[in-house]
Amino acid sequence: MTTYLRVMLLLLGALSLGLGVFMLSARRIPRWLPARMHRARWKPLGWSAVFLCAFTVANALPALLQAPAAVQGALILPALGFFAAALILSARSYQPRRAGR
Repeated sequence: MTTYLRVMLLLLGALSLGLGVFMLSARRIPRWLPARMHRARWKPLGWSAVFLCAFTVANALPALLQAPAAVQGALILPALGFFAAALILSARSYQPRRAGR
């Protein structure tokens, strides 16, 4: 992966972090997002965006900084954990709420 693509990936992670922090602080989903996202719950979707940012940073930053291979390899497992958490929270945000909530 070229340096340009890694920088673009980090910018995408920064956008994801900004979106997640906005959703968590404003307690709503922005109006400019697609209509399908407005049916989701804001809290799990916001945390999903934050974990997606952590995944992109854990993948792209060590290679961009030319860290040793051991450091890059050690960050694979936390990155996969962040990605799994992002997927699970994103899926939970679109599930209907229970009647008692």
